[in-house]
Amino acid sequence: MSELLRLVQNHLDRWGVKKAEFARRAGTTPQTLYTWASRPLRQLPDKHILDGIARQARYPDWLVLDAALIDAGYRSSYPEVAEIRQRLRMLTPDDCREIAREAGDLADYAELRQQRTLSDPDHVAGGATLPHTQARTADSGYQPSPWIEDLLDNGRKARQAIAPESEGEHAREG
Repeated sequence: MSELLRLVQNHLDRWGVKKAEFARRAGTTPQTLYTWASRPLRQLPDKHILDGIARQARYPDWLVLDAALIDAGYRSSYPEVAEIRQRLRMLTPDDCREIAREAGDLADYAELRQQRTLSDPDHVAGGATLPHTQARTADSGYQPSPWIEDLLDNGRKARQAIAPESEGEHAREG
């Protein structure tokens, strides 16, 4: 299944919307969606169709565009850790601080959701209760995902490769 059609199908399954109705609201025809299911995209769909899919499914524009780029052969897949790391390195310090604030807010929100789930034994999410995570850090309760740990570890390694001289100078100054 194409990535673009997978996004549409996820929305249809989640909300119980019919394909024809979704297509009409997105500004295309049901035949377009059926064509995407039967053969791969050869070119990018019109911008108004991609905008309509994003608007109707309430997906970010970049997610819909990325799916279309993958389907049309302009991208091989979603960004890998190395590509994300490279994109992050090109950010300004202010952008990095904003991302850190957002990540902290998301971690707090996820932890709050998990606490609510764990405190309610009858709560079921997706057919199963969420398990309690044992591998939490002692200070904040946040356990980063493996790709975040990889990003952080590579950053630490890079700083350690540079830092021995500067840390020694800093220790002598202080």
